[in-house]
Amino acid sequence: MTLEVQIKKLDGKRLLLSPDGCDLLLSVDASREPVPKPELVAAIGQAFMLHRHLLESGITVQAVGAAFGYTLTHACRMLAVAQLGQPVIQAVLAGTISSHTTVLELLRVAAIPDWARQAKHLGAPMRAPVASTRLRQPT
Repeated sequence: MTLEVQIKKLDGKRLLLSPDGCDLLLSVDASREPVPKPELVAAIGQAFMLHRHLLESGITVQAVGAAFGYTLTHACRMLAVAQLGQPVIQAVLAGTISSHTTVLELLRVAAIPDWARQAKHLGAPMRAPVASTRLRQPT
């Protein structure tokens, strides 16, 4: 039996990559389920929180960012994270995104408008789109 893998170093850690560049080692819990990286989940949550406040308040990005203690540049970068493709967001929330993905990497990839290219860049599986549902406001 022969396994083709690539071994690379990132931040002093060794990574095992499949021939197509996907990370072979994910963080898993005791039941072998993938564990999402808290910092990535938090970044996505912050991005959607900013996006929601921007839409609901009708004020500028600078004012919304200032309300949360962000500079205009940081607020704009975080808002771009809210535009990440569904495959990337699903992979982050499911814990199946590459273990070496950082918040900075999410910010960089958010500038790519093509969801398939975003997923490929981060090694996220490209799934068939799920039928969208509209979120209802609590009454």
